Formats: sequence, structure tokens, C-alpha cells
Amino acid sequence: MHTFINKCIYITDYYIVRSFIFQLFSVFWFTVLPKFDPSISGIVHPYRYGDFLAVNCSSDWSNPAATLTWYINNKTAPLNSLQPQINEITRNIAGFMLYASSLQLRINIDDPRFITKSEILELKCVSDIMGITSVRREKKARVTILALRDAGHKQRLLGQGNNGDAANAGGSCVRIGTIHHYICWLCFLLFTCWSLQLPNCHWS
Repeated sequence: MHTFINKCIYITDYYIVRSFIFQLFSVFWFTVLPKFDPSISGIVHPYRYGDFLAVNCSSDWSNPAATLTWYINNKTAPLNSLQPQINEITRNIAGFMLYASSLQLRINIDDPRFITKSEILELKCVSDIMGITSVRREKKARVTILALRDAGHKQRLLGQGNNGDAANAGGSCVRIGTIHHYICWLCFLLFTCWSLQLPNCHWS
């Protein structure tokens, strides 16, 4: 009985070890490293207090799938600002599976400091493959957040510029209308004088 149990344990351990070795071998044998840095998309310039920021980070194709991490001003982005990572799957020519990962960062720009102070946020997306430092890739982007006070001042300047253009256009129209009026009045006077002098003309 003990011999049978020992054989079962031995066989079980053998299959577990073999499965582990096979998986480990498969990971290193079929590893495909990304060729390019991750890309950042969805940035709008500039943002204002009260806006909603939603930017995406997408990794290049790899095997295994890359793990993406967002940083804001060199600090890890809070979990409540991240959407679940999405891994797209395809196969290369040899039939091996490849993965492209994407992770979205979503932030409500409602911090009170942006009411009176404009700021530039530095966003960074890091792509990791099995935590190996030598194959880590990253992409940086800057986001301008315009303070509510500065945004209002800029809007007032644009409004004044538009009103000034409208006033200049109106003044030009008035000047052109006045010139046309004088030309018409001059033509009328010339026609009147010519009509009065016509009976006094003599044909030779």
C-alpha cells in the first residue's frame, strides 16, 4: 500500500515538474519583444479647470503581454483613475500568439489649485515585459491645464478681438457708403447741368 502511494506521489510530482519546465521553456522560447515604445493618444490642448482628461497608452505587439503603468509627475497614477487593461490577441506568420496591450487614464480636472494656477502635467506610460528592466519601454507626454482665471482672461481677449474686428468692419462699410452717396450726388448734379445747357446748343 505504501509503495503504491509513493509511486502515485512520484508520478504526480513528475508531471507537475514537467509541466512547469514546459511552461517555463515555452515562455522563453516563444518570447517576442516589442520593437517600438508605447504610444500615447487622446491628448487635447489645452485643458481647463472642470474638463475631463482621457488618454490611452498602447503597447507594441509582444509575447507575453506587456504590463502598462501610468505615471503623473513621476508618481504612480491612482487605481481609481485607470480603466482595466485590454489585451488584443493576434498570431504572427509562424502561428505564435502576440499581444497588444492598452490602458486608459481618466482624470477629472477638479483640483481647486487649477482655479487660480495653470500647470503642466507630465504623463508617462511604462511598458514592462516580465519585469525585465532591460526590455522596459516608456513614452512621455505633457498636458497643459489652463487655470480658470487664465481661461476667462483668454476668452475676454478673444471676445475683445472679435468685437474690434466687427467695429472695424462696420466703420469700413460706413465709409464706403458715404463715398457712394457723394458719387451719386455728383452724377446727379452733372446730369442736371448738362440738361439745362442742352437747349442752348446750336448746330452748325
